[in-house]
Amino acid sequence: MSSLLTGLSSWLAGDEEARPAEYGLWQRGSPTGWYQHSKTSGWSFWRWWRRSLPRHIGLELLVYLVLYYVIHLLYRAVLTDEQKTEFEEIVTYFNEKLSPLARDLAFLLGFYVKMIVTRWWNQFKQ
Repeated sequence: MSSLLTGLSSWLAGDEEARPAEYGLWQRGSPTGWYQHSKTSGWSFWRWWRRSLPRHIGLELLVYLVLYYVIHLLYRAVLTDEQKTEFEEIVTYFNEKLSPLARDLAFLLGFYVKMIVTRWWNQFKQ
């Protein structure tokens, strides 16, 4: 057990001699081999589900869709014409008040994306 801890601590410290050969990317095989292995190992729904987009955003998407359709059904079936007019005024109010905020957020997002792309480009050039 102590030799395992010594090996791990020296490996984490950056000692290249202590690092086992199997930890190197190219020691484990070429990218073509990994691709071929992933294609020949068979298709499994659970393997697909672990890496799928619906799994990672599924709960938020489900909540959004349920709320959207509840509001839609309430608007269409339950509200009177006067209540529909009030609801439309509320929607217009929030649209007017949040549009400048959305513009500012898009502007800041542009700076963030520029920074990320610059970092990626600098790493790519090295």
